[in-house]
Amino acid sequence: MLEEFGIACAGPFVYPKELRLIARNILPFGMKTVGRFFNVIGPFLGAIPVTTQITGASDHSWLPMFYELAKEDDSRRYLITSNDLGVDELLSIEPSRVYDSESDEEFTLDPREHGLGAGSFDEMKPVADIEDTVSNFLELIGGNGPPAAIESIRLNAAALAINGEVADDWPAALDLAKQTMDNGEPAKLIERLRAHGESAADAPAPRAAPAQ
Repeated sequence: MLEEFGIACAGPFVYPKELRLIARNILPFGMKTVGRFFNVIGPFLGAIPVTTQITGASDHSWLPMFYELAKEDDSRRYLITSNDLGVDELLSIEPSRVYDSESDEEFTLDPREHGLGAGSFDEMKPVADIEDTVSNFLELIGGNGPPAAIESIRLNAAALAINGEVADDWPAALDLAKQTMDNGEPAKLIERLRAHGESAADAPAPRAAPAQ
């Protein structure tokens, strides 16, 4: 998927099998009891060969643990983000604190310094009707929607472009993100991914090898 489309979503196979063993042996506790813990530490457990990882923290009490986990792993560079609104993504309407494990320093990413900041948090709330989720998502990644939502998408896309060495700085990365959205490239990519998934689902299942 990564070679063909330039993007991939990791499945559960990237996580250690020990998590499944724990889940089977935690009785009388249920998965709801420990599921949140798995979700919190999950970003640090996936066996994915990347050079840079961006992970957000919605709960600030996790930050000391996140920083220590990031410092102890020298296989990649971690960028741990947080903000006062408790959102684990970069927001165009709120400065974010970013911890860089490479330099072991924290800095502030202020969207206003890059010409962003229009709109309000209310513009990023979910759609009223869940059936409209997909169509609303496609509109947003095409650059059609309220300013806060569009600018936040651009900001996160720009961060990925910089960390992937596609762009050299924030102005270039933000311009690239806007151009890409205006050209409808994200929606085209999604359609290609959707077509790929449908063709894979329609393909006949491989025949089992005969028993020996």
